[in-house]
Amino acid sequence: GSPLDMTDLDIVAPTEARSIIVIAPDDHENPDAFVVKTLLALIHKDPHGTSPIVATMQDVKNIEVASIIGRERVRLIPNELVISQIITQTCRQPGLSMVYTELLDFGGDELYFTRIDSLVGKTFADILLDFEDSTVFGIKRPNRGPMVNPPMDMIIEDGDEIIALSADDDTVVVRTTPRPEIDEAVMVSSPAVKRSPERILVLGWNSRGTFIMHELDQYVAFGSTIDVIDRLDHSLAVQELDDATKNIEIRAKIADTTHRSVLDAAQLTSYDSVIVLADMTLSDPQEADARTLMTLIHVRDIVASGDRHVNIVTEMLDDRNRQLASVSATDDFIVSNKITSLLLTQVAENPDLSAVFADLFDAAGSELYLKPAYVYVKTGTEVNFATVVASALRRGEIAIGHRRVTNGSTMVDVNVPKSSRFVYSESDMIVVLAVD
Repeated sequence: GSPLDMTDLDIVAPTEARSIIVIAPDDHENPDAFVVKTLLALIHKDPHGTSPIVATMQDVKNIEVASIIGRERVRLIPNELVISQIITQTCRQPGLSMVYTELLDFGGDELYFTRIDSLVGKTFADILLDFEDSTVFGIKRPNRGPMVNPPMDMIIEDGDEIIALSADDDTVVVRTTPRPEIDEAVMVSSPAVKRSPERILVLGWNSRGTFIMHELDQYVAFGSTIDVIDRLDHSLAVQELDDATKNIEIRAKIADTTHRSVLDAAQLTSYDSVIVLADMTLSDPQEADARTLMTLIHVRDIVASGDRHVNIVTEMLDDRNRQLASVSATDDFIVSNKITSLLLTQVAENPDLSAVFADLFDAAGSELYLKPAYVYVKTGTEVNFATVVASALRRGEIAIGHRRVTNGSTMVDVNVPKSSRFVYSESDMIVVLAVD
């Protein structure tokens, strides 16, 4: 039936649902209009309902009208913007995709909100080491939205809930054993690294390109350059973006990125990052992904023959093709609508997570970073993870995990037990929540 039809809605009894997810059909010519009409039907059917409604919107300009319809009951996920934000963050931080997968996938640890009265009166910094098998992300105060990585001197008050990453909601428990000993002798105090201009290559173009350019402009240093190569002419749109941004110079070129000669001429190894975007002008997602795969195969081959690392971020439309593309790569992030699906499900389970993820994705908030382990502790020396947490705390950051290279394989672990011991190498990275 149609979710826009009141009689058809009765078949699924939305008034009895614990939560409701609204997704527009893939072939709908105006998906946001479909979502808005569905929200109107749901609210009309149950005007005083309390079960949360979660929906995706393609155009951020339509979020305001959808919010008016649903008020506090509706959580809206701007699909185009979210995917663009994740692509942007990941193109500059190899391996961040695996961290987001860990946070969004129900197969691993998840974020929970828990009230623990014994923590009242302590500072936020005090409680970071109070949990062995959970990682504190922030605080949710009554009548206020969640705060991710709040000030370290913030006092936990009565009624506050702890936002923590844990295996389950009943595993967010304060330790009953002594804290692991902090080895200050191996802690390192490194000055902040000044950002240098970056060179980024974008192969292909679609509606997310505009978002990505604006997001990159908030991250990169002044003087950075972005080159766009696509088989269609986007020079006018790129010129408008170049005029609207302050830190980046954007240049466009018309060429077919599936041709090896085009990519050889582009000198891929001179770039810091390469972003491969899906061709949305093709009606068949399989055809679009086939072009993306052809481009990606050439890109990987060219980069592999070079003498410097280039981070590659690839957007796919079908998750099955994502699996094909990710067979041999460790740092390449393959973006698909699976991210949106996981996010919808997480927010449907806990609507407050909408604000948490919005903060993590936004350049203005606390974000996830992968920083060299040697910034926090001495490499080549065994150290417990509690010491890593303590070192990050000095910088106003929360260490939540690490990315380690072992026997040629790259592994990402989040919510690392504080008493676990490791010997970090120069290539290992610590995953932190920080404001940079």
